[in-house]
Amino acid sequence: MKKKFSTILWVALVLAGAASAAYGAGGTADDALKLTLPYVTVGTDHYRAYFDFVQLPQDPSGAYWKLTWAGRTSMSGPQGGVLDSSLNILNAVVMYRGYPYAIDLAYTPVPQDPSGAYWKLARLQALPVRIHSVGGGDVDCYDYSAWDPAKIQQVVQCMQNCGTNPECLIGCLPPDLGLTFHLAVTFVNESSEPMEFKIPAGMVFYPEDSGLQPMMVLHVPAFVLQPGLSTYCVPTYCLAAHLAAPGAGSPYTPAAITGLQCLYEIAELTFGKTLTAQAQGRIQEIIWDCSETGTLSEENRAYLQNLP
Repeated sequence: MKKKFSTILWVALVLAGAASAAYGAGGTADDALKLTLPYVTVGTDHYRAYFDFVQLPQDPSGAYWKLTWAGRTSMSGPQGGVLDSSLNILNAVVMYRGYPYAIDLAYTPVPQDPSGAYWKLARLQALPVRIHSVGGGDVDCYDYSAWDPAKIQQVVQCMQNCGTNPECLIGCLPPDLGLTFHLAVTFVNESSEPMEFKIPAGMVFYPEDSGLQPMMVLHVPAFVLQPGLSTYCVPTYCLAAHLAAPGAGSPYTPAAITGLQCLYEIAELTFGKTLTAQAQGRIQEIIWDCSETGTLSEENRAYLQNLP
């Protein structure tokens, strides 16, 4: 896989234009180079699209992607890409293993597959910011200032009586606490100027320890990265109720935007909404249910739709 990506990067260096400012990733590429572009702008609308990486025998040095699914989305954001009048996708930023790349994709019909829609890599520019490392958030990521010792002891005792029952554990938590866990994400800005960087909604981080939960970002603001290293506490949601939450410093790896439809629908339905601590707790339950069943119930969908 590293050799494959190096080939693409070599082609891109020949085609790359001037470097542009980084304002966040608008999509991701996974280890198989499958592209997820969450909000490509088409006129006044936005579309989410998935593309599989393919190599064509007639052009072995080219890098191509075939559209596998597309649908309208209510989400929008920076660097999502724009579809022009020639069907080219321009100015998208894609994160691959924590590294963001600005890309242009040229629409390229393939005679051998006239019913397919293909795009060829026309530009790839490495941007001067990246995710350096990820670990479970420490005590600095949480605000316990409003908690008195008696309240903490009451919660601890309740959770000890629950064993591993996730519904019981959730019931022990006061509604003002919320249920988001934090990852401490360290970024690198290799430029000499401050830059904004945004993690795409729906991006999943996987633990090195298989006993810990994968964690997903819903919506976080852009982080202003000064030159050098910057560490931020990023709120995330757990994806597997039967596994443990991340401990302080537990190493994680940035992956790609979730491919599970119901998880992405949760991201769409919560886009642009201000979530209270109580809503965050309910959303965590909905995410666990989605991860286990692969679906979003009508009751849960209605709850998310009605959030203010």
